[in-house]
Amino acid sequence: ALGADLLEGEFVEHATPEYVDEMHSALTSNEIDSLAKSRPDVWNSVAEQVARVVLKELEELNRDRLSLLRFLFENEVLVTTVCDWTREHAQEAFLQLRRYVSILYLKQNRLEERRKLGEAALAVARHLNRGEDEAWILMDDIGWSLGASNFREEGRAAILLALEKYNADYGSWMYSKAWRHLAAIDIFEKRLDRAFILLVLCFALARRAPSMH
Repeated sequence: ALGADLLEGEFVEHATPEYVDEMHSALTSNEIDSLAKSRPDVWNSVAEQVARVVLKELEELNRDRLSLLRFLFENEVLVTTVCDWTREHAQEAFLQLRRYVSILYLKQNRLEERRKLGEAALAVARHLNRGEDEAWILMDDIGWSLGASNFREEGRAAILLALEKYNADYGSWMYSKAWRHLAAIDIFEKRLDRAFILLVLCFALARRAPSMH
């Protein structure tokens, strides 16, 4: 379905029918990199449309987490390649797409890659003055990825920085999720009494706030 949608886009005007067929085949078979290198002009036009189509699909699937995860696993190369392209060429789309790639990396326990993605997204969020995105990236992509990777203090510091800078703007759900992460780091360190207190606070706040992430 994705490939069929792309065939109606503007890039058809910039490539021969044979090349369009080749690109369509490449997208559906995940053989993207070689074509991106051989025809970057056409690839940029295609990638912009792929980003729109993929992002729309992800946003629709986000209402059903199992369907979302199935799509991410089945289309991993496509989603990650387009996410990489948007980092330089469509930064608003990059901030949206990185959320889904971050979910994929978390489920695959690829915490180092998730942290690096978070650092790239943090720079973009700061450049675009997107404070809310900065906060969630610090807390989830960077803070939790570090905390769950034996870099406990670094992870804790990133999470606390997110709270210090952004809690007044983004409310109790941010507190709740941050404290859940901090409690998990305490459990890793066998600080069970403190973890229990944080989890109680987390539960109380979660009941008051709608889920955002």
